[in-house]
Amino acid sequence: MIEIKNLTKSFDGKMVLKDISFTISKGSIFGLIGINGAGKSTLMRLMATVYKPDSGEILFEGTNLFQSKEIKKKVFFLPDEPYYTLNASVKSLLQLYQSFYKEFDENKFYYYMDKFALDPNEKIINYSKGMKRRFFICMALACKVEYIILDEAFDGLDPLARIEFKNMITDIYEEFEDMTIILSSHSLKDLEDIVDSFAILDNKKVVSSGNTNNQIEQYVKYQLAFKENKELKDFEFLNPISVRIDNKIIEIVFKREEKLSYLEELQGMKPVFIEEIPISFEDYFTTMLRESGYVK
Repeated sequence: MIEIKNLTKSFDGKMVLKDISFTISKGSIFGLIGINGAGKSTLMRLMATVYKPDSGEILFEGTNLFQSKEIKKKVFFLPDEPYYTLNASVKSLLQLYQSFYKEFDENKFYYYMDKFALDPNEKIINYSKGMKRRFFICMALACKVEYIILDEAFDGLDPLARIEFKNMITDIYEEFEDMTIILSSHSLKDLEDIVDSFAILDNKKVVSSGNTNNQIEQYVKYQLAFKENKELKDFEFLNPISVRIDNKIIEIVFKREEKLSYLEELQGMKPVFIEEIPISFEDYFTTMLRESGYVK
């Protein structure tokens, strides 16, 4: 388990993270979500001991990484822009990573390289941005550590590479059930079908965290249509979380309440049809930002 307790970090007097707390269960695929500047990269660098917090602490298995080299060996951090020398080759970096991670699986590494159609005889500098990202993902997954932290995991990956990457994560997760994978991404659609838990960062704080399914089930979404055009004000009496109008088609989201029957109220408006539809991760993210006051 990873425990983040009352964590605060600032740079040159500017607060980036303020008193945040949440936990990441061991053996989970965890999504770290937030708009640009929300502090995702800063938090990941704090987790990897690249930065030191101003206050608070991050514990891996009850231990601070700054105090345990043994626990630190169980963690692999892939930043959004990994460092490498101009003359670095696949072979030289492979040897470097093998020296740090004693359980490094060279066969798995080349297996992933083949899946991503990467030439192992090429210098890293000659790879495109997307190819570099694929290469370092191969390194991360082959290290066989217990905690993998991937900042902007899908950045630079084309659609086919994104699918292959998800398949790799699923495969390795099934092989090593105790492995914890932490992903940040701007693309909620990339995360929603792979993560089982998450935290949303906004305005220097965590506005929501927990099990994905449990949190999403707190909301209900309906799609309905009317013969006549409707406006937002027509639904204000129901106090919805959000309303999206596309001509005569309406999508409306409510906080799920046992004592209230939104369906009966909506049926009373005489729609042509009405049905409950699934809440997507993107719906949930937008809903949380609205409730926190960021999105109107």
